Amino acid sequence: MWHSFVPLALISAPPSIPMVLDRAPQAWMQHPIWYMKPIHVLLCLMGVKKIILGSTGHSGREAAEQLLDYLRQGCSTVLNPDGPYGPAFVLKEGILHLSLKSGVPVVPVRLSSSSNRELRTWDRKKLSYPFSTIEMEIGDPIHITKENFDSAHNLIERKLGVHFVKGT
Repeated sequence: MWHSFVPLALISAPPSIPMVLDRAPQAWMQHPIWYMKPIHVLLCLMGVKKIILGSTGHSGREAAEQLLDYLRQGCSTVLNPDGPYGPAFVLKEGILHLSLKSGVPVVPVRLSSSSNRELRTWDRKKLSYPFSTIEMEIGDPIHITKENFDSAHNLIERKLGVHFVKGT
């Protein structure tokens, strides 16, 4: 799911939704900056087994290698493919490389709200107004191979709603 929709995911789904969906232990890569600590605690309370600290520009490659080890051991994860600094709604290739190397498919999650406020942040974060309807669409798994790497990139962006979100 896009970084912009994280607040919608947190308020629209029970805290244990990632674990309910596939019942695999969870290992998540998270931005290591100090103000993310409450989110790290929340994720642990939600049942995330391992928080790996790292992101683009902050030991991201090392963190991705650690995450890859957990994925190979049977863990699942949730990633925001345009985070932590964007550009918004542009899929970074790291998620494709993780999927290719681990053999774990990408499952796109698309969120929308009937009424929300869009913040003036790099990701245009969405905060839903009270009594809004939030829809969550969980797509079919997309298996990444060397042969479909480029087409999978475009398919995942489409499934996440990049064209709708950008208004094209």
